[in-house]
Amino acid sequence: MVQKPDGAFRFEIANCASARVHLKIHGGSFAARSFIRALGARVQGDPLSIGWNTLGASIVGDTISFTLNDNQPGDARQDVNRMLFQGGPAFEIPLFGNGFE
Repeated sequence: MVQKPDGAFRFEIANCASARVHLKIHGGSFAARSFIRALGARVQGDPLSIGWNTLGASIVGDTISFTLNDNQPGDARQDVNRMLFQGGPAFEIPLFGNGFE
């Protein structure tokens, strides 16, 4: 099960092919979190591939950082040099207390 206690965000970045994003969430606690979930196509132009994409992220205190690349998973817009991010920080809750998954 995936939880998103800090909610979701939507923003657009124009006129660039790649961007390093730093989300500072006041009061956020990222101790157990290790990824960003973004809604969009896994394969640009293929509506059947729309779903949640997991992006690698680094965490320092209340700031989570990740990279968006144009027309790659995490970019919900097909336009060249215009990236649309829809998602947020998430973490998994283990199904079993003993770590056996």
